[in-house]
Amino acid sequence: MLNIYNEELGTTKDAITGEYYHGVPKYIEGPICADGSSLWTKVDRNQFSLIAFGYKSNVLSSPNASSDKLRDIKLSTYIDINSKTAKEFGIKYGDLVKVSNPFGQYIIGIVRVKEGIMPGTIGIEHGLGRLAEGADTIYINNKKLPAMPLRQTGVNINMLGIQDPVRPKGHVLTDFVTGATARNTIPVKIEKIRSLA
Repeated sequence: MLNIYNEELGTTKDAITGEYYHGVPKYIEGPICADGSSLWTKVDRNQFSLIAFGYKSNVLSSPNASSDKLRDIKLSTYIDINSKTAKEFGIKYGDLVKVSNPFGQYIIGIVRVKEGIMPGTIGIEHGLGRLAEGADTIYINNKKLPAMPLRQTGVNINMLGIQDPVRPKGHVLTDFVTGATARNTIPVKIEKIRSLA
C-alpha cells in the first residue's frame, strides 16, 4: 500500500515555528534552519560546493567502536569520494585531506576513492575518530589511565556538526521533522594536505 498523505505528520506542528508539517511528499531545498529558511541561502556554494553525509559501518557502531578485536578487522574510517570529484579537486586515493564546513569546523583524514559515492558528495563512515572511550589520557581518583591512540584513528563526521545560523550559538542544525542532528547534507569544501603514497 502506498500512502500519499500521512495524517499523523500532516496534523503535527513544528515545535519551533508552530507551522503544520506537510502531510504529503514535498521537495525541500537543502537543510532547513529554525526560521524555515534554507541553509543554502546562508552559505557560499561556490566555496562550499560539496555535500558531506554520514553512513553506517558494516562493522563499527557506537557500542563496539572501542573493541580491540573489531579494530583488528577495521583499523580506520576514511573520507570517501567519487573518482570524478577526486579528479576535479586533484586528489588521489590515499591523500591526506582537510574537509571544512562554513562555520570553521573541520576533519582531517585519508581519502578513499569509491564509485559508490555520488559525484559532488563526501561520504564519511560512522564509528571511529573517537575523542573519548580511552582515546585520551584521563585521571580517576588520581590514577592515570593512559590514552590508547588507536582509538583516535579514522574520521568522525560529528566534528562537522553544523550550527544553525539563525539560533543562538551552540544550537546545531537539526532535521526539522525528527529533531535529529542534520549530518547528512553538510556543505563542505575539501583541500589536499599532502600525498601519503
